[in-house]
Amino acid sequence: MKLAGRSHNGRGQALVEFSLLLLVFALLMLALYDFACAIRASNTISNMSREGANLASRPAPGLQNNPQAVMDVLAATAQPLDMTERGMMFITVVQGKRIQAQDRWAKGTPQSDINSRIGTPTSAEPNPVANDLASLDLKPEQTAYVVEVFYNYRSLFSNSAIAVGKQFYSRTVF
Repeated sequence: MKLAGRSHNGRGQALVEFSLLLLVFALLMLALYDFACAIRASNTISNMSREGANLASRPAPGLQNNPQAVMDVLAATAQPLDMTERGMMFITVVQGKRIQAQDRWAKGTPQSDINSRIGTPTSAEPNPVANDLASLDLKPEQTAYVVEVFYNYRSLFSNSAIAVGKQFYSRTVF
């Protein structure tokens, strides 16, 4: 009679251990999925900045001298990322060491205060020196196109006690 009782208790204990282990395994799988989504978002914005620099410097038909159209095309290729809600792009023309023109994407994150990391022309300084491009060493007559892409990534765990949200950034100079 005691053997039957112990066997029943053993099955109950195994069921409790299995359910606890299943919970831990499910959380690990969810964290792995979230990490994979973050890597995908980072790779996507990196590809966007490269393709944007290519399109800005050698525009395709219909995109000549239209940086907003280039950025719209880039945003359309960003699926599944929601660039209009969480992203921002800049296309900057640098000649020598100075910024000649800069376009901010008109459809991206209007409530955000994201600014270009290489500098922004103002009315007081319409052609500021470009930051963080010292290694490029352009001559005064040489022109480069800089495409910056920002994306505010929200993790699956963003609303929990562990805040994992992050802003991804990619810059390509062409």
